[in-house]
Amino acid sequence: MTPPIVMLASPVDVTPATTGSFQDVDLDTYIAGLPSGLTGVLLRVENTSSDTAYYFDCRKKGSTDALEDYVDYMDDAVKYKTCHACGVDANKIFQLNLEDKTYLKVYVIGYFTAGVTFLTNMVNKSISATSTWTDVDCSASAPSAAALIFRLFNTGSTNRNAGLRKNGSTDARTNIVNSGGGAVAIVGCDSSQICEHYISNAEQDLYLIGYVTAGCTMLTDGTNISLSGAGSWTDLAAAPAGATHAIIEVITASTSYYNFGLRENGSSDESGYAEFLRHSWEIVKLDANRVAEAKIENTAVDMFLIGYFHEPVTSSWAGTWGG
Repeated sequence: MTPPIVMLASPVDVTPATTGSFQDVDLDTYIAGLPSGLTGVLLRVENTSSDTAYYFDCRKKGSTDALEDYVDYMDDAVKYKTCHACGVDANKIFQLNLEDKTYLKVYVIGYFTAGVTFLTNMVNKSISATSTWTDVDCSASAPSAAALIFRLFNTGSTNRNAGLRKNGSTDARTNIVNSGGGAVAIVGCDSSQICEHYISNAEQDLYLIGYVTAGCTMLTDGTNISLSGAGSWTDLAAAPAGATHAIIEVITASTSYYNFGLRENGSSDESGYAEFLRHSWEIVKLDANRVAEAKIENTAVDMFLIGYFHEPVTSSWAGTWGG
C-alpha cells in the first residue's frame, strides 16, 4: 500500500486565464497519469507583486464555499507564498478564483488519495473564547479521523495570533494570521476527533475542510527540528521509522516576515524558498533515510515536526495513532 499523499517532482502551474470568478481546473489537463480515487490537491500560491495584495480562493467542484484569502505582496527580492489544500470531485476537478493572473500564481505541488477526505462544503468550527486554548469537536463531520485539515481565516483588518494543537498537547505556539487572509493547517486530534484552537480576537474564524483517517501519525507534542544556521539548504533531523512525508509547523519568533523553504533531501528545486506567513503548516517528501532539507533566512524561523504520512496500517487501528 502507498501513503495517501504524493508530492510532484516539480510544481505545476494551474493559474486560470480568467480572473474574478471561479474557474474549473481539470487536473488531467495538466498532469498525466493521475490515479483514480484522487481526493484533493496540495497547492502553493505565490504573489510576486512588490506593492499589492491580491485575493485567492479555491474550492472543490460542486461546492458553494466562497472565502477570499488575500495573498500578501513581497517586501524584498523573493516572492511571497502561502500553502493551501483543496478537494476535487470524481473527475479530478477543483475551482480557483483569482483577482490577478500576472503576479498571482497557483501551483499544484502534490495530491491526496484514499485515506484523506475533503468535504464538499467546509464546516464552520469557529470558537468565541479568546486568549485561551479551546476544544474543537469535529466528531460529527470527521468520523474516525486522526488528523484534521482546517482553513484559518481573519475577518478583521488587524493581524491576529492563532494556533492549533492536538487535544492533550502542551504545545502553545501562536503567531499571526494576516488581516484579510488566512492559512491552511493540518493538526492531530484525539480519538474523539477533538483538537484545540487559540485565537487572540473573535474576528478569527476556523473552518474544517477535510480530514485524514489512514496513513498518518500525528504527535501529541511537536518535536523541535529548528536549524541553528541560516542561508543554506540544510538537512533536518530524520523523521520516525516508516515516515514518507513530514508534516511541519513553521513559526517565527517575531513579527517579521522571513524567507523559508522545504524540499526533499537531494533535490535542487529552489522554487519553494519564499517569504511566508508567520505561522504555516507544510508537508514535505522525505528521502529513503526519512530526511528533508530546509532553508531559512533567519534563525527566528522555527520548525516543529507535528506528524508524518506513511503506508496505511491494515491489520488494526489499535495503536496506529498517537504521539
